[in-house]
Amino acid sequence: MFHPNVVLEKYSVDVKSIKKIDKEILIKTKNRELSLKKIKLIPSEIIFIYSAQRHLIENKFYYFEKLMVTKDGSPYVKFKKDTYILIRKIEGKKLLLENNTIIKCIDFVNSFHAASSNLNAEMGTKYKAKYGVDVIRARNILSVLCKIKENPETIKNSNISEKLMKYIDRQILYAQTAYDIIKQPEYINISQHAMLEKRFIHGKLEFDNIVEFDNRLFLKNMLDVNMNI
Repeated sequence: MFHPNVVLEKYSVDVKSIKKIDKEILIKTKNRELSLKKIKLIPSEIIFIYSAQRHLIENKFYYFEKLMVTKDGSPYVKFKKDTYILIRKIEGKKLLLENNTIIKCIDFVNSFHAASSNLNAEMGTKYKAKYGVDVIRARNILSVLCKIKENPETIKNSNISEKLMKYIDRQILYAQTAYDIIKQPEYINISQHAMLEKRFIHGKLEFDNIVEFDNRLFLKNMLDVNMNI
């Protein structure tokens, strides 16, 4: 049977109490509350999240739930076949949806994005790969719709076939228009320009993941952080 101490002994934490709630194990120390979680992310994804957090801190954005590192500097612990992380938990007040609160949230999120400055990740190859996928996807959708119009019997379910054929010409027009647009040089130029501003995105940015603590706003649930490339 798994016991949290097996993982916690890898960290420099002075544990006062341990309590399991659903899939989360809450750890109380002298100064703060921590959350021990078993997650399905692979090590490289956890390292990316930790690196993103370090970048935000270096750019003076400190207001989020942080991954803690082990005594040997790792942001995760492997135990048997499972992977665990330890998070410095923020238990703040939920926000009331008022005009001044929304304005504060916008400014707060802008400061989060501003702290993503000076990212050095190479975007060219990744962007071109994504653009190639978009072109292929648009072309395939158009091709499938045209084949269905020519041979409606390929759809075995008569109800689905009837509904699809009713609007097939409109769907083909939409698909053709999208394919034509995505092939134009202007499309890739505008898209590339938008992508030049490399920054982190939260991944689950909603009001439930912004709380007030010590008269400041904090971001929770930072495990879906990614880049806009």
